[in-house]
Amino acid sequence: RYTTKFTNNTARGYNIRLAAARLNAICLLPGESVSFLDTLYDKSDKKSYKKSAAYFKGKVVQAKGGGICQVSTTAYHTFLLTGIIPEKRYPHSMPVGYAKLGLDAALSVGGKDLVIKNTLDSPLLILAEAKNGTLAVAIQSYSNALKGYTYKPRAKKISDLEAESYLD
Repeated sequence: RYTTKFTNNTARGYNIRLAAARLNAICLLPGESVSFLDTLYDKSDKKSYKKSAAYFKGKVVQAKGGGICQVSTTAYHTFLLTGIIPEKRYPHSMPVGYAKLGLDAALSVGGKDLVIKNTLDSPLLILAEAKNGTLAVAIQSYSNALKGYTYKPRAKKISDLEAESYLD
């Protein structure tokens, strides 16, 4: 389980709550993958994202879905805590306030995606909830799914825009 904070009653907060609802309750069997772009942009619930601040080529712009990268970043960190390294993950073009440099996961339609493959021997259930300004993503599985291992992500800053990420 990993949590981040956000401002609740804003367009960005709405986007985070909608993205968390779309991610919530996804089950990944061993070997199965999930694309966060496909999942978070699935409009089968007939809802649309609002315009909010987003990064585009090193600038802050107003874009539909601004803020959903906080959901992918929080989930990315949660998966790292299970020892799962993503198949695809891209950093933001600038630092974000809700994650350490090097431990973020940007999304961009037609470009950046976060793709996670369940590399464990057990099914995983993704639980995501955003309320009262707190975004929580948890991974549920069998009690011995990690076989006694614990994992800790960390990043070493290289420059103001770059970091190397590690999983201890």
